[in-house]
Amino acid sequence: MPSESQDVDPGVMRRGLLHRLGAIWLMLSIGITAITLTAGHWWIADVLANLRIQVIIGLLPLVLIGLVTRRHRITASAVLMLCWHVWFLKVAMIPTANAGTSDVSVAGGAESARGLTVCLSNVLILNDDLDRICESLRKSDADVLAIVELNEFLQEKLTQEFSEDYPYFVLKSQRDGAFGIGLLSRYPLKNPEFINFSEDWMPSISADVELPSRSVRIFVTHPTPPMSQTSFGFRNRHLSSLVDNVKTLLAGQPDRPVLVVGDLNLTPWTSRYQDLLRESGLRDAAVGRGLTPTWYRWPAFPFGLVLDHAWYSTALTCRTRTILPDMGSDHRPVLLEFLLTSPQ
Repeated sequence: MPSESQDVDPGVMRRGLLHRLGAIWLMLSIGITAITLTAGHWWIADVLANLRIQVIIGLLPLVLIGLVTRRHRITASAVLMLCWHVWFLKVAMIPTANAGTSDVSVAGGAESARGLTVCLSNVLILNDDLDRICESLRKSDADVLAIVELNEFLQEKLTQEFSEDYPYFVLKSQRDGAFGIGLLSRYPLKNPEFINFSEDWMPSISADVELPSRSVRIFVTHPTPPMSQTSFGFRNRHLSSLVDNVKTLLAGQPDRPVLVVGDLNLTPWTSRYQDLLRESGLRDAAVGRGLTPTWYRWPAFPFGLVLDHAWYSTALTCRTRTILPDMGSDHRPVLLEFLLTSPQ
């Protein structure tokens, strides 16, 4: 007797496939989210915690799959994970009372109302378009240029072409390695020194920028990217030592203007970043100013991270933070304007 064939509804088949895909996707998302809870101890977890925006982007289709297949467990689980990761992004969306262009009492009166402008540029050690780098730095018209991944060729060009506009500078290039660093200033630099917060081959700069009214202690720094357990440890020790240095400085001079700028190889969406910021007593110039990346693996938003930062003490107010156009590096320069608040 011949068997009777039954037609299968294509819509049912599609929903079944979507359900199976959604179940796999859900398990993967739960695993990634759970791993981020160990970000303080494991470099892979730290990397995933820094990728919260990318995780959120990946969760959005999962919500859609849950709705289409009417699988409420998938939908609810995806929404809960979305809420968890979005919570960490609140610092980018909610401005603080100190952020923006609100009126402040300015130290030194009208003569110093312009404040201090700083351009932070990770120029990329392999970027050989030196003219493009220099053009970007000139267009920033900043009072202070903070440069990381400085190589010997750019150092030579800067000393030749920028010495008139920026007569005060501290430069330490590297031929092999991505941790050359430099500071150029229109204002005198007092007490400049190279500091090794962790390893000898990873120098940072500390100096006092002497403005007409007050001096500003600036730190320029660049720890290792946490792409192995060893470099993860280097970065963490580096940033912890930096924070200890800042805390010691402010303990003795609470009203001292202090500024930390650098590629910290850490996003604000991690608990470690927020813990370090809180311990330092400093504020984040990026708070309330959106999610625009400063580093790109490929030139599109989903492939970028916010890695270049400025932290500042309560004696300063961040008036503006602008991400500048591409200058041939995987990082974008960040232009910052600060005002000095009057001592209490």
